[in-house]
Amino acid sequence: MSIEFFDVTTFNTTKASGILDIGDTYQEVITMTTPVLEAGTYMIGYSFQVDFNGSKNKPMFFQLTGTYGDPTEFAEVAGDTDADHKNRLYGFPKDWAGGAITVGLNMKKDPGLGQLDCDFVDVSVHRVA
Repeated sequence: MSIEFFDVTTFNTTKASGILDIGDTYQEVITMTTPVLEAGTYMIGYSFQVDFNGSKNKPMFFQLTGTYGDPTEFAEVAGDTDADHKNRLYGFPKDWAGGAITVGLNMKKDPGLGQLDCDFVDVSVHRVA
């Protein structure tokens, strides 16, 4: 089967910014549901930047939600010699039978962490094959 490049390019994304004072229980910081997508291979991704506001050595946690949601907790920490702003970019390919895809991200902080802000967060779904 042959696919033309322009038949593959579908890009869906959304962004949130200025999320202040994230609490110590999970809160949804972003979610997106795509329109109905054709069958194909899609890259599912997220990126974010958080500000630890001077707090060191206590983690913030995040979880992927939606169609490919995962209960696994991931964490980021600003160590003694690290800057306050930390960021992350992650993506993974998935074969998709067709339909809408939902992608979201939840965040929380360790109860011992001072103010945690999310400068920005993006989620994206784009067709690659």
